[in-house]
Amino acid sequence: MLSKFNHVRISGISVVVPPKEICIYDEAEYYENSVKKIDRMRKMVGFYKRRVSEAGVTPSDYGIASAEKLIADMNLDKNSIDALVNVTQKPDFMDPATAYYIHKKLGLSENCAVYDINQGCVGWVFGSWIAAQMLESGVCKRVLLIAEDTPSAGVDVKDRINAPVFGDGGSATLLEYFPKCEKMYFNIETFSSGYEALTVPTSIYTRRCYFNLVHNKEDLEMFLDLMKNPIQTQFGHKATIFDDYMDGVAVFNFTMEKVPPNIKAVMEFAAV
Repeated sequence: MLSKFNHVRISGISVVVPPKEICIYDEAEYYENSVKKIDRMRKMVGFYKRRVSEAGVTPSDYGIASAEKLIADMNLDKNSIDALVNVTQKPDFMDPATAYYIHKKLGLSENCAVYDINQGCVGWVFGSWIAAQMLESGVCKRVLLIAEDTPSAGVDVKDRINAPVFGDGGSATLLEYFPKCEKMYFNIETFSSGYEALTVPTSIYTRRCYFNLVHNKEDLEMFLDLMKNPIQTQFGHKATIFDDYMDGVAVFNFTMEKVPPNIKAVMEFAAV
């Protein structure tokens, strides 16, 4: 879906990342000490360093830190922020939305609307698109968009599918209504046929299915053992039944086949 907004601008961006940095060349043991294999992986992912969180740090920590920096740097009046949009796939709370916690920590006005959006790789773009609609409609004058995640949390370092490609961090973006012409263009598409290539197969809701199957003490012990103890995967790393799963080849092929045409279409739409 191609869309254009005529009165929305990005007024400021702040980004926060963890201090801990991991270089893929320091993980040679997971590539049979082969520089050639490491170079191949580096070429595939496009980078060779990633920032990862220490234990106990949550996505909202990055969102709050980046928002506080943005507010301070821009000398913003917190009462002028009409809405807070928080984009994350690893919320601090299942209920209520983590946006409420961030709203409280930032000390925003009671007149500020807040909610979470469950999005990953396209989170910032999707959140910007939602914020732009709120601004273009005239309902809001200022929207604070926060995008944060810690996909490295709980990932076994031996997992060479997920560990090398995911880093942690957060950003805060201020989008404002601008009376003069200030164009923004988007091309939002949904390819749901491949959703299973990047997913957490066992969610909090599907766990209920397991409980429904528990009829005796032996069943319960088996289920609790599955919850607590990681299993050995076919790739040699450990994972629990609640961890992220990614089909790396399928995701890579999707990126190569679907993303370039999407970018080309929006550039043509914007006459770039």
